[in-house]
Amino acid sequence: MSTRRSMTHVAAVVLCLCGVTFGCAQGDREVAQSAANDALIAAQVHAKAAAVDAATVTLVHAKCERGAVTLTGKVASASERTAVEKAARSVNGVRSVDDRIVVDPSAPTGKEIEADLTLAAKIKAALVAQTGANATRIHVDVHKGIVTLTGTLPSAAHREVADQTVRGVTGVVKLNDKITIAKT
Repeated sequence: MSTRRSMTHVAAVVLCLCGVTFGCAQGDREVAQSAANDALIAAQVHAKAAAVDAATVTLVHAKCERGAVTLTGKVASASERTAVEKAARSVNGVRSVDDRIVVDPSAPTGKEIEADLTLAAKIKAALVAQTGANATRIHVDVHKGIVTLTGTLPSAAHREVADQTVRGVTGVVKLNDKITIAKT
């Protein structure tokens, strides 16, 4: 009888452990599924926001938790902010939207980012043609036509050639030269 009771006790413990394990596994699956759903919703919100203006790809961020979306970042206008929020609300599975986007008129638009990238590419090409291998030591940053050069060059003469080359590129509004001369 004692053996039978022990066997029953062991069986009960095994069943409880199986139940707990199954419950945890089920809970883990639910947590993973919820996280996957939230990630998908956030990605869809981000994609719809990018359709409003391509600049939002880098300027606006979407976080989702159980269908509640929080938008952060910045946009250039109030109408763009409204359009991004409306786009977020249109995504299937979104239960609520907390719009924390800041309107910043100095935030670049998609067209401005494209123009800056195009100008930066023209500048890099001109630097490579003029200064050769030294161009790899120069970093070009462009914002609304204002060019900032950083990096290291071997001499003041190389720096002057780089500056003249950049000033000769159409579309450059202003040049900020922050290039340092390498000490030998």
